Amino acid sequence: MQKYVKCLFSLVGLLLSQHAFAENWQGIYIGADIAYVKADDIGKEYDLDGTYNSWKQDIKPEGIGLGLHVGNNTIVNDRFLFGVEANYKIYDVKDTAFQYKVTDGHLCDDNGAECTFKSKLDQSASILARVGYLINEKTLIYAVGGYSAARLERKLYDGWDQLKWMSYKKWQNGWTAGAGLEYMLLNSVGVKAEYRHTDLGAYSYYTPAYGGQYEKQKYHQNEISLGLNYHF
Repeated sequence: MQKYVKCLFSLVGLLLSQHAFAENWQGIYIGADIAYVKADDIGKEYDLDGTYNSWKQDIKPEGIGLGLHVGNNTIVNDRFLFGVEANYKIYDVKDTAFQYKVTDGHLCDDNGAECTFKSKLDQSASILARVGYLINEKTLIYAVGGYSAARLERKLYDGWDQLKWMSYKKWQNGWTAGAGLEYMLLNSVGVKAEYRHTDLGAYSYYTPAYGGQYEKQKYHQNEISLGLNYHF
């Protein structure tokens, strides 16, 4: 009988410890992070009739971002985490490139300076789902993914007839997906590391540059971030 009582108390203790095990992760959290971004904003130029004219710009924005986020976690079976998270970030991610002819690599006049392109990412917002597994009471591994939008600015310089810079700013919609790890330093404070890939699709715009053309830019990025979360 004494043996069974001990087993019962052990089982109750295990259940209580498992509840405490998940308690720190359950519910609402807020956080901040810093990110490093490396992107591709590859562009092609089309004549007014829609024909690709073999001019291309390989723009590769790179830089850092700072973000804030808020989320809510639900723990199932003391190990599995399901949640939703909203993010907002500001960035200084940019690059400058010269347009070139794909057929022979030829640059515009003045060593390419007459056909100069710039891309800049300055802010983004996303709504994401999180699915995770608690390895122990302090360590969470998770996957993340969902809707993402970002504001991108493209500038081009026409040194032929316009002789000026022209700017085209656009919020683009797309998706993001990645994975991360969070470690609970204190009862309410966790530190996290996360990787995301984001694809914002293509944006086409008309420009009077070079006698009138269409530019089509395709943007995607890889992002690594480090952050802190406070769990209420």
